[in-house]
Amino acid sequence: MADEKKTPANGQSAEKVSWFTKFLNWCKALPKRIATPFKNMAHELKLVTWPTKRKLIIYSIAVLVFMLFMMIVIGLFDLGSSTLVRALRFGSSSTTAPVVSTVEDAAETAAETVEETAEAVADTAEQAAETVEETAEAVAETAEQAVEAVEETVEATEQAVEIENK
Repeated sequence: MADEKKTPANGQSAEKVSWFTKFLNWCKALPKRIATPFKNMAHELKLVTWPTKRKLIIYSIAVLVFMLFMMIVIGLFDLGSSTLVRALRFGSSSTTAPVVSTVEDAAETAAETVEETAEAVADTAEQAAETVEETAEAVAETAEQAVEAVEETVEATEQAVEIENK
């Protein structure tokens, strides 16, 4: 029993495969291994629900407004913390009063900037909406013209077929 050679369960012989054969098999399988992730990605992209142009514009404007808001908030935190550090470093009460007025002025300026920016964003959103509506109207007109052209082509083709059949 100990002298018997063991064979694999799948019925193949237990021959050693040379390193060159392994290398060739690896090279043969390489293109398939490279292509597989790209095929999977293409399949997944077909399943994606893409936003319409109007929604894309609305989402983009929302992101820009949020970024602007966060920029102002972070700027105010930076201004406040740098003012606090400056006040703590010098430590005198005489420097605290001007710092507070500077922070109040900065807050007023920031509030005015936020209002102006909000108005500008609203104007931009209105202009974007108008542009989308104009584009939609132009597309509708072009589609109507294309339908008319196709109908004329169909009629001309039918007439040519009738003439040919006579």
